[in-house]
This record gives sequence, C-alpha cells and structure tokens, in this order.
Amino acid sequence: MEMIKANGLSKTFRVARRRPGLLGAMRSVVDPEVRKVEAVHDLSLSVERGEMIGLVGPNGAGKSTTIKMLTGILIDHGRKLFDGAVSNIRERFGGERALVAVLDSTALATLPHDANGQPIIADLPIGVRLLRAEEPRIWLGFSRDAIPAHELVAWLGARYSLRDVTFQEPEIEDVIRRIYEEGLLLQEAGIC
Repeated sequence: MEMIKANGLSKTFRVARRRPGLLGAMRSVVDPEVRKVEAVHDLSLSVERGEMIGLVGPNGAGKSTTIKMLTGILIDHGRKLFDGAVSNIRERFGGERALVAVLDSTALATLPHDANGQPIIADLPIGVRLLRAEEPRIWLGFSRDAIPAHELVAWLGARYSLRDVTFQEPEIEDVIRRIYEEGLLLQEAGIC
C-alpha cells in the first residue's frame, strides 16, 4: 500500500545575478538580471508502508527541496498524494511560524505582566499568541493561514516602536522528525 506518491514534482527558483560595484548594484535593482535554476525536475516516486527511502546526491542536487515539497512546506509543480489529508499537510507539519520582534527598550516595561512575569499584549490578532519575551525581544507564534506575515508586522508596528523583526521558519529536519516520531500520517490511517 502506497503511503506517499509523487508524480512530476518540479521546482524552479529565480536567482538574481548581482552586478559588481555601486552602479551595478543600483542597476540590479532597476533592471534585475534573473536566471532560473531548476532544483527538481519531473521527479516521481512512491513509498510503500514500512519502506524507508534516502535521497543521495551532491550539494545543490535538490534533496532538501524534494523533502520540503513532499511535506508541503514548498510547493511548485507536480502532484503529491499522502495517506492523510493533503490540504492540512502544510498546516500540521510546517505552517507554524514565529515573528521575533525587537521592541524599543521601554516598550516591554510599560506593559502589564502576568503571574509568570510575561508581558500581556492586549488584542493580539486571531491566531497569534505570545510564545515568550526576553527584553527587548518578543516571540509571537502564528500560522501561515491565520494572518499574513506583513499584516502581523504592520499590526505590531502600529502599536509599538520596532527596532528589528525576523521570522523563524520550522527547520525541515524538525518537521520530518516530528512526522516520524509521532507517526502522524500513520495514526490517521489507523495503522499505528
């Protein structure tokens, strides 16, 4: 019984060429020179129940890109069938992100705090939660489907003075480890 089946997976990245010098850098912004790099081309495979596979190849061969495509984190072209709900694969295994915001040094001090000493940020958008705070940084967890990243940054920036923001994506190794350790796809199929 096939647990995973992929047909015609392909992924092409657009890579901008950087021109040397200040004038070249300005020209690259106005008139970028873009080339297409094909990371995965027309890959088809199937994985049977209980079967383990490995992807072997040199750096840049598309191994990580393939795994990201199979887990739903990265999508381009092709068809993937899982023994589980395809529409939920990204949300379940790779949809959770974290926004790390560096606030103005006085911003956290002015907020009320809970019994554990964590700041209380009122009226967080639906689907957003405070993960932790270490002055002057806060970590907000959110789903890709709950709110677009740029809207969360705009919401936060309208309320607090921001010095810096970054995003943390799930590491592909953590996603794959979670799938196997928790038997997530197999549990839904009633195999485990």
